[in-house]
Amino acid sequence: MRSRRKSLPDRLADLAPAIVFVGAAIASVYLAMNILVTAPPVAIDRSVPPTRTAISSFGASPSLMPLVQATSEDTPYPTASLTDQQPIFVHSVIKDSDPHGVWSYYFMYPAFKVGETPFASQIDSDIRTDINARAQQWVAGPASERWERGRNNTLIGDFNTEMVTPEIASWTLSWADDSSPAGIVHGLESLNFDLASGRRMSLADIFIDDTSAVTVFSDVAPNLLRDALGSAYDASNVAAGTSPLLSNFNNWGITRQGIRLTFNQYQVTSSGPALPTIVIPWSQLKSVMLDTGPVARLVGLEG
Repeated sequence: MRSRRKSLPDRLADLAPAIVFVGAAIASVYLAMNILVTAPPVAIDRSVPPTRTAISSFGASPSLMPLVQATSEDTPYPTASLTDQQPIFVHSVIKDSDPHGVWSYYFMYPAFKVGETPFASQIDSDIRTDINARAQQWVAGPASERWERGRNNTLIGDFNTEMVTPEIASWTLSWADDSSPAGIVHGLESLNFDLASGRRMSLADIFIDDTSAVTVFSDVAPNLLRDALGSAYDASNVAAGTSPLLSNFNNWGITRQGIRLTFNQYQVTSSGPALPTIVIPWSQLKSVMLDTGPVARLVGLEG
C-alpha cells in the first residue's frame, strides 16, 4: 500500500528544528566576525629580541649527565651544570689522500670523550666541521696542481693544549702547507670554549670590550717579543704586527698564567720562529677584564 503524502504544513513543521539550528549558526558567525573586526589589535613588543635555542648533547653516563637550565634574558644560550672533574679529551684525526697521489692531508685535533662534559658532541662537531672545511678548500685550491713532477702536496695539522679545566678548554691548532713553490706556509687558529654552554669564547667574554683588550696587548707585546725573538727582533716589524688592531690579535689562548698570543707567519718578523708566541700575565690584564664568567673565576676576579 502506498503511504499517504504529507501535506505542506506537515512538511514545514518537520523542517522547523533544522531551520532554527541553521539560523542560530549564521547568527553566531555574524556576531563573531563583527567582534573580530571591531576589536583593537593586540600590541606586540618588538623591542625584545627572539630567544635563541640550542640542542644540547650529553654523554651516556648517568653520573655525568647534567641538568640543562634556562639562562637569564641577557644570555641567549642554554648552560649546563658542571662537575669539578677535569674532562678528558683524545687526539682525533681527519685524513684523506688523492688516489693519484697529487695531495694528502692529516689533521690531528682534540675531541672530548662522550660524557666527559655536557656539550662534548657539540664541541667535537664544531672543530671537526671547521677542519673539514679548511681541508676541502685546500684540496680544491692550492693542492689541486703539482708544481713539481710526481710531487705529493701535503697539509699536516696538529694542536697545542693551552689549558683544560672543568669550565674552560683552550687549544691552538697549527698546520703546515707545502703546496706552494715559495716554501712551507704555516697557519693557526685558536679554539677557546666555555664548557658550560659549549660555545666558542670571544674577547668580549673576558674583557670589558675588544678595544681595551687589544690596546693592552699592543702596549705589552713588543717587550715580550724582544725576548721571544732574540736576534730576529726588528722594531719596525714588531710595531706593525702589534698595532692596536683586532686583526693583529686573532690568535689567543687561555692559560693559567695569562693570555697566550700567537702571531701569524711573518706578522712580527721576517725570520726566526714560524709562529712566534708570548704570554701576557693576568696581572697586566685585570684592569680591563670583566669580573664575571669562567675566566674571571680562574683569575680570582669573581667574588
